Amino acid sequence: MSEENQIKVKSQSFVFHGTKLFFLRNFELHEKRPAILLLHGASFTGKTWAEIGLLKALDDAQINFIALDLPGFGDSEKSTVAPKDFLAELFGKLKIQKPFILSASMSGHYALPYILSQTHGLSGLIAVAPIAIPKHIDDSTRIDNRLLAIWGENDKTIPIDRAKLLARAFSENEIVLIKEGSHAPYMNRPNVFNKLVIKFILNDT
Repeated sequence: MSEENQIKVKSQSFVFHGTKLFFLRNFELHEKRPAILLLHGASFTGKTWAEIGLLKALDDAQINFIALDLPGFGDSEKSTVAPKDFLAELFGKLKIQKPFILSASMSGHYALPYILSQTHGLSGLIAVAPIAIPKHIDDSTRIDNRLLAIWGENDKTIPIDRAKLLARAFSENEIVLIKEGSHAPYMNRPNVFNKLVIKFILNDT
């Protein structure tokens, strides 16, 4: 991690249905601040968000964060809880109310079922080329919530048409293509990516 991205965080673990899960969070949490749960893709972990400077950017913007190692990744053990049920139970365990969710790639298996079943339990979804969109979303899907869909313009894994399908389902939506970005555009253009995330959460115009 570069010196400019360094931030004092708390590393914590807890037992969830007999499984130990690991996450990073702000060193100091503030109840009245907006909160976001960060879900990584299959090639990454919760620490990735620290490495690209997102955790520091969130903390500087006075936003609470939880950067989770998903089950079977990083320091988290595998879980028997189905991905479609995982987040609803996790939020109850952590006592998080109306967070934002950032879902990248593989973590779409977790985020998309949750927002379909708990539309009003979420402040907004930041979708970074998540998988499984056609499995959960079609042209009849209607979600009364906010969406920011971020894609890399050179993404060879999830076509941009999936972003458009997802966006049509949300009552408030925006699609942003990151120039020269890959399937993980936060790795190519971290500063651009981080600013998009902060702007969406703070609802800046």
